[in-house]
Amino acid sequence: MTQILVEHQVVVPEIQVLDDYEIDGVEDRDFGALYRLWKGWNLLGTFYRDLEGKWIAQPSLSTSEQRFDTAEEAQQEIISKSGLLI
Repeated sequence: MTQILVEHQVVVPEIQVLDDYEIDGVEDRDFGALYRLWKGWNLLGTFYRDLEGKWIAQPSLSTSEQRFDTAEEAQQEIISKSGLLI
C-alpha cells in the first residue's frame, strides 16, 4: 500500500471512517503516522500503529492507552471514552 504525504498530512485509504466522524493524519517523529479522530471541531483522540502491528488508542479525555487489532476497534474505544454515542 502506498502512503501519500501532502503538506505533512498522511492520507491512508485502508482506514475506514465511522459515520459522522472524520480522520486525518499527520506524520509524527516518534509514532510515524498519527491519526486524529474528529467529531465536528472536537478532537476525540488519536491512534497509531505500533511496531508489532497493534493499534494504540489515545482518547483525548483519558490518560489510558489500549492496544487493538484493528483501526476500527481503536476508533470505537476513543468514541466510548469521549462519552459520545455512536
